[in-house]
Amino acid sequence: MGERLAAQEGQIKFGDLILTCRAVLLSPTDAIHSAIDEAYLKKYTQQENLLYAKGIVEEEYRNYTIEFFPVTEN
Repeated sequence: MGERLAAQEGQIKFGDLILTCRAVLLSPTDAIHSAIDEAYLKKYTQQENLLYAKGIVEEEYRNYTIEFFPVTEN
């Protein structure tokens, strides 16, 4: 599996909204990878992107997929 994340918490900016999130490395066998791969191939259909889209859905990249979860403040 890929290296551990140095910092597992950070922020994502979406427009003016800033979300504090926790990053979790997905298991390479997680079922969601098929949906992620399908979404990449559906979105990046332009000729100049095909090489990258087809490369990023190769199995070796499943070691680097990260899922983000919002961190709620108490």
